Amino acid sequence: MFGLLKNKAYERRYNFKYFRAYKRQMKGDITLSILEHIKDKAVDGMSLLRAFLTCGYGASLNTIYNKAYEEDVLNVKKELSKEEWKKINNRFLSMISRLEKDGLVEKSGMKSNYFFKITKKGKEKRDILRRLKKNALPKNIFSKNTSNRFSMVIFDIPEKDKRKRDWLRVSLVNMGFEMVQKSVWMGKVKVSKEFIKALEDLNIINFIEIFQITKTGSLKSLK
Repeated sequence: MFGLLKNKAYERRYNFKYFRAYKRQMKGDITLSILEHIKDKAVDGMSLLRAFLTCGYGASLNTIYNKAYEEDVLNVKKELSKEEWKKINNRFLSMISRLEKDGLVEKSGMKSNYFFKITKKGKEKRDILRRLKKNALPKNIFSKNTSNRFSMVIFDIPEKDKRKRDWLRVSLVNMGFEMVQKSVWMGKVKVSKEFIKALEDLNIINFIEIFQITKTGSLKSLK
């Protein structure tokens, strides 16, 4: 019983650790989207708001955000409640204020018609975020399909790929696997093709063995 609780605590720790990293990555993606939108020209506030909406801040409203390129922002506003729009607008204003405070953009124009331009520091930040995004880990949310048979995942990923190893552990938790040992996980889970593809894209597939336990108790490779 103590071992099970210890394993659960370990799973929660890694999940929380990766969640914080994912939030930082998401924040960086939104900042990059804004800076990419400005480029080297002056951009008005409405255009920046459109870029903010379409970069997907808040998964629950993605359907609304995706319409922003096709419709005017004011029309999108009509589809939201006052509370939802106020929340979005406050997030947008907070982000722009932070970009200004950090010296990444500068504002000019009248109060009712602001324009924003990227600074030299903003361009440097944009280049850094581009490199980080290129090396970013994929999302670790995969199809969660149950099975009447146990699947087993065994891995031995090198220390130099520690980030990818942490990503894998959180992915396994999200899919419904439970930890037997740090590098051995089991669960009545049907492993999806998209998960296998992600392992291939991360170049860690060769360090991982995935088996299904058959009725006779033998192991069937799923790779």
